[in-house]
Amino acid sequence: MTPVAANPIHLDSTADNWAGDLGRKYKAREESAALTVHAAHERTERMIAMAQARWVRIVEAIKSLVAGYNAGAGYEVLKVVEERSAPNGPVVRIGSGGEEGPFLSATLEGLLICVCTRDGQGVLERTECSLRPDRSDDRTAAYLIQNWLTRIQPG
Repeated sequence: MTPVAANPIHLDSTADNWAGDLGRKYKAREESAALTVHAAHERTERMIAMAQARWVRIVEAIKSLVAGYNAGAGYEVLKVVEERSAPNGPVVRIGSGGEEGPFLSATLEGLLICVCTRDGQGVLERTECSLRPDRSDDRTAAYLIQNWLTRIQPG
């Protein structure tokens, strides 16, 4: 009897076609998955670019709202500082009363706006919100700061 390893395996054409078909299906799925990942990456890049463009308009709206607040108070209660090239993303900070006073800091991180606040009583809060396509830039600015503005008065 001849050892099994020494006998060459001869496949009929049906088995050969079956294996080839499986290999071609594997390749097609692999290529499709790669295209899907690439398309998702490109979509994310486009959305981040749109978010950065919107951020500029949101910050301008925040500045306008703060100017209105200061005009209503009759003097500069709040100051706005913007840092466009911060390591974690562009930041806008609104402050009152120096280092220990109330502040709001908002950072654009991809498609999220991360907000950190300290109110007039010294209470810190952190929240985040999505850049929603159904909310205008002006409404987004108001959404970000309105609640904080009502709580910056010392208690």
